[in-house]
Amino acid sequence: MPILSDRGYTGGLLESEMFGRIIEKEEDAGQREYIPYRGAMDIVKKSQPDEDLSCPKARFANDLYQGLYHDLELENKKDLRFYTAVGSCLDYKHGVDAFFEMDFEGKIITVTLDITSSKNKSDGYKADVIIEIPGEGLDPDLEEDKEAYKFKVEESVNNITKIIDYKISEILRREK
Repeated sequence: MPILSDRGYTGGLLESEMFGRIIEKEEDAGQREYIPYRGAMDIVKKSQPDEDLSCPKARFANDLYQGLYHDLELENKKDLRFYTAVGSCLDYKHGVDAFFEMDFEGKIITVTLDITSSKNKSDGYKADVIIEIPGEGLDPDLEEDKEAYKFKVEESVNNITKIIDYKISEILRREK
């Protein structure tokens, strides 16, 4: 069930519900301070709430994972990993709420995600894929939201797949 404020979802609640939230470890406290991008990604990787990166507990993240896994026709679930960045420096300072990593011919392809209910986000977007959710949220358990939720998952999977396909083509082009 979605968590709403008087005006609909708040940004942090939307992100947490849709992607989950990192587990803040004592040694990484102060993640709101600026940390360079790669360092912020490393902290996110070791702060995951789900041990199995191929099975996120957050429903939307899991639906994205399953759709992407099937879309890409992967043979091994370990070749595709989902990471939430919600609550981390990567989220606060670099504009990335989550990301997927995929193994491809010994290389790692990363696609970053930003989820928002704000159509007029003033600071712009920094992630590869922007997922817009209505301000009142989408609850896949409500009859009136089922189709819109399914569409949002499919649309997001298609957008992520396009970025992965582009990155694969760039890897193959460089190898020629």
